Amino acid sequence: MKYQVIHTTEYGYTTPAALSLNEVCLHPRATAFQRVLKHSFQTEPQADHHRDRTDFFGNHWRLYAFERPHHRLAITSHQWVEVDRGSVGDGVLSGWEPFLQPSPFVRWTPDFVAYGQSSFPPGRDTVDGLVDLTHRLFHDFYYDPKATKIGTPVEEFFEKRRGVCQDFSHLMAAILRGVGIPARYVSGYLNTVPPPGKEKVFGADASHAWVSAYVAPLGWIDLDPTNGLVVTNGHVTVAWGRDYGDVTPLKGVVLGGGTQKLKVEVTVLAE
Repeated sequence: MKYQVIHTTEYGYTTPAALSLNEVCLHPRATAFQRVLKHSFQTEPQADHHRDRTDFFGNHWRLYAFERPHHRLAITSHQWVEVDRGSVGDGVLSGWEPFLQPSPFVRWTPDFVAYGQSSFPPGRDTVDGLVDLTHRLFHDFYYDPKATKIGTPVEEFFEKRRGVCQDFSHLMAAILRGVGIPARYVSGYLNTVPPPGKEKVFGADASHAWVSAYVAPLGWIDLDPTNGLVVTNGHVTVAWGRDYGDVTPLKGVVLGGGTQKLKVEVTVLAE
């Protein structure tokens, strides 16, 4: 599958912002399953400076500096990728060590471990256990965009059983690390299909998150607990880390600006 993804983050300020610095993690990754055909960034106003870097996990970041007064700031990532998941696991047998430890958003408790262990009884194949856990989380928890916020602790999500893809992914990663399986948090996009007879609405998609679990000798296996499935060609990978904090799509600081109004628009188009 080939996809075109357009992701725009826009800030509106009630008074002019004198200076703003923003770092963006929206460049898609090249993986065993994904080829980056083209990628570009556009900003409005034009940035005064920018700098690129690659982080510890191999993700691509771009830092923008806007040093002139502005009432509005928009950063658009435009990417074209090809996804072909022809096998289970990417065959990469290294880099799993950081993903076995707790992290700021991913901490496990005895309750998490007890919940997860029933998917991995003695003698069960690890991949079968991963699929079982993915299905259980999908059926036991509910997608509710109003139930949590970015900083909601994973323990609260486990108790309320309502949240968004970030919460599902943090909980699954915590469970897997708690039972001894390395797990990383993956950010990206999901190709959504409109109801029959309806056209796709430009800008109505959203960022998505899922989990990648390490199983030797297969490598990393991607699983989507929010939708209860093994990741398919409908998922576009942007970045991965220990948790959301490592792959925040955009973060920054602003001097002045008064009250801010944020708008995010995402469109995923299958070509």
